[in-house]
Amino acid sequence: MKKSLKIEVKPSTGMLQDVSGKTDDFLKSIGLPDKTVVAQNAILKELIKNATRYGKSSSGQSSMTIRVDISADSITVELSNAVD
Repeated sequence: MKKSLKIEVKPSTGMLQDVSGKTDDFLKSIGLPDKTVVAQNAILKELIKNATRYGKSSSGQSSMTIRVDISADSITVELSNAVD
């Protein structure tokens, strides 16, 4: 079982709730326990906050790609953003 979710966003008001909602729905649709979903979203929120705070380009514009990959025995969360 390998499933993936990819979200592309620009930092904005409400972005954390939007991303959190999408990842919640994705993880729950796979059948992961609520405890795992909550823990994964806590980690993802911290990654997003850090990228928003420190990952800006010189123009001040920034976008992020968030990818969540699920395999039989792991959850991989990847966040990338372009910086100068």
